[in-house]
Amino acid sequence: MISMYHYLEHTVDPRAEMAAAAAALPVGGHLAIELPDPECTWARPLGKWWISWLRPRHLHMIPIANLRAELSALGLTVVSEQRAEPHNGQDVISAAILAMNAALIGGEDLAWRRHERHRAS
Repeated sequence: MISMYHYLEHTVDPRAEMAAAAAALPVGGHLAIELPDPECTWARPLGKWWISWLRPRHLHMIPIANLRAELSALGLTVVSEQRAEPHNGQDVISAAILAMNAALIGGEDLAWRRHERHRAS
């Protein structure tokens, strides 16, 4: 059993990671993958405020059909697939907080801006 729980979206090359897992799996082994669903109910309506985009930490958001196709291309068989119900409260509240942060302190990417150091005169 190899698990990739909330891993692939953080990697530079998810295809290479899945290929490495496929190569390491013994015959009859299982690869368990869990990742955010960019096609979930709230992704489109909340747009850039959807918390699961988690910029810049999430490098890739993989639609389930693409994940299934890649696993199949690697010779793996998908035996189970599950989509969870959306986290309505969490998604909407998180979006509101991100939007307020942008409005009140000047941008959702504030933490990633270059820090200008001020020299004492």
